[in-house]
Amino acid sequence: MFDTWSDAKFIPWLAGFFDGEGCVYLPNGNGIDVSIANTDLDVIIGIYERLGLGVVQRIDYVNQDWKPKYHWRIRGYADALNFLNKVLPYLVVKHEAAVAGIERAGAAIAERERLLARDVAVIAMSKTHRQKDVAAHFAVTRQTVASIVYHAKKRGSVVRKAGGRPRHAVQVFHELGVKAKVSSRTRTAIVGLKRVHAAAS
Repeated sequence: MFDTWSDAKFIPWLAGFFDGEGCVYLPNGNGIDVSIANTDLDVIIGIYERLGLGVVQRIDYVNQDWKPKYHWRIRGYADALNFLNKVLPYLVVKHEAAVAGIERAGAAIAERERLLARDVAVIAMSKTHRQKDVAAHFAVTRQTVASIVYHAKKRGSVVRKAGGRPRHAVQVFHELGVKAKVSSRTRTAIVGLKRVHAAAS
């Protein structure tokens, strides 16, 4: 839908659309949920395809008079930071929320990188020092050192993958557990997206 749009046209439009239809939710403690909700599937799928981020979800309501609503959603820090930095210069209504989201995502990524660097150093030192000496050096418990070493050996690497879900997925779910058939239009969009991302991977 937005394939022919330049970034100079698409990003300001996306920011305006996000101002009206988007949300930045920051749960207590940690986490981030950035989303856009709309009843127009083509628009939501178009955003998803253009950005290559997040998931698309469908909600069917109990009230049959209400149209299904489609959500484009990001819950990962790196993807949220990527998106929010793109649209921030053009945001008005959601500007403050986006800044808060950027700050949380940036801090979380920095902390993750700090822990990763620490784990690498712990692995290296553990090869020549006793666990209790390593623990004392890094001000952690011996159990923490043992866990880092164990999981590094199990993975074959200290590098951690962020999140357990595939980055590209289309989810269909129903509010209040109401069972409903997926429309042929939605099913076609899902199949098409799976083909696109299968070919790209």
